[in-house]
Amino acid sequence: MFISSAGYPFSYLIPGMLTAEFTDDEYRSFTASFAWGVWVVGMAALPYVVKYTGTWFLIGMVTYLPSLILTFFYMPFVPESPRWLTSVGRIKEAVKILENVAKVNGTTDKMSADQFDTALNRVFIIQQQKEQKNIGIWTLFSKRNLAKNTIILCISWTMNNMIYDSVTLNTPNMSGDQFLNFFILSIIEVPSSIVGGYLLGTLGRRWTQVTFFFIAVITFTVATIAIPLPNMSIVVIVSTVAAKFAITITFLILYLQANELFPTSLRSTGNSFCGTVGSIIGIFGPSIVYLGRYDAAAPYLAMAIMSLTGMVVTAFLPETLHQHLPETIDDANEFGKTNTFWSLHPKRKKSEINPHDINQLLARRRSLATT
Repeated sequence: MFISSAGYPFSYLIPGMLTAEFTDDEYRSFTASFAWGVWVVGMAALPYVVKYTGTWFLIGMVTYLPSLILTFFYMPFVPESPRWLTSVGRIKEAVKILENVAKVNGTTDKMSADQFDTALNRVFIIQQQKEQKNIGIWTLFSKRNLAKNTIILCISWTMNNMIYDSVTLNTPNMSGDQFLNFFILSIIEVPSSIVGGYLLGTLGRRWTQVTFFFIAVITFTVATIAIPLPNMSIVVIVSTVAAKFAITITFLILYLQANELFPTSLRSTGNSFCGTVGSIIGIFGPSIVYLGRYDAAAPYLAMAIMSLTGMVVTAFLPETLHQHLPETIDDANEFGKTNTFWSLHPKRKKSEINPHDINQLLARRRSLATT
C-alpha cells in the first residue's frame, strides 16, 4: 500500500503536465476541467467500494490493480511531450510527434507564418541554452520572480491540499450517513469542474481563485458558527458542500497555474517540489480533523483560516490566461512582470520574432546542428 501510494501523485501530475503542454492556451482550461471531471468518477465511487468490500486488502486491490493494468495499456498510446523533447535538444522526435498531431487533427496545411516564427524562436532559444546542464530544485530559487512564484505555489498547494483532505476526512464527524456524505462531497466536484472550466477560460485564473477561496472562507465560517447551535446540522452540511465546491475550483486552478508558470525544463520538477511540500505539511491534516473530538467547530475554523491564507497569497501570482507556456528559466522569471496587481487579465501574447529574421534563425540552427 505504501509503494502504491508513493506512485499515486504522479498518476495525476504527469497527465496534467502532458495535457497542458499539448494544448493551446485557448483549450487549456477545458482540458483541465474535463480531466478533473474524470477524477470525480473515482472519488464518488470510492465510498461504496469501501462499504461493500470491507477490508483494506480488497480496497487496495479494487483501487490500485485497475490503475496498474490501465497504465501498461495506455503507455504505448501516449506520446512524449514535444516541448520537453525540444528542451533537451531532441528536435527530430518532437517534430515527428507534432506532425502526427497535425495529421490527426487535419491541420497539416494550417501552419501560419506567426506560428512558424514562434516555433523557430523556441528552438533557437533552447539551442542557445544547451550549455545549462545543471538544472534542479535549486534552480526554482535562482531568480527572484521565479522564486516568488514557487513559494506562493507551495503555500497555495499546501492550503488546497490540507483543506481538501480535511473536508474529506471530516466526513465521519458530520451528521447522517458517512458514505452518502462522502458521495455528495465527491459528486459536487462535477459542477465545480464545469463552472471552473468556464470561468478559467473567461475571467482568468488569478481572480477566480481568489474569489472561490473567499467563498470557502465564508462557508467554513458559517459552519463554524452553526455547529454549536441546535437543529443546525443541515446548515453545516450545506455549508460544507458549498465549501467543497469552492475548494475544488481553487485546486483545479492551482494545477493549471503550476503547469503554466514553471518553464518546460522545470515543469515536472516544480510540480513535484510544490506537491511534496504540500504533502509533507499536509501530514497534519488528520490532526485538524481530530480536533473535532474536542470541539466540533475547530476543524471548520482551521479550514476558514487556511482558506483566508490561500486567498491572500494567490492574489500575488501572475495571470496566465491567454499566455504562452514559458519555455526557459528566463521566460518564467519575466512572466507577469509587466502586469498590474488589479488587472483582470493581460492581452494575448504574440510572437516577438521579426519575419525578416527567419533566414538568420534557420542559418543559426543549421550551424548549431553541425557543431
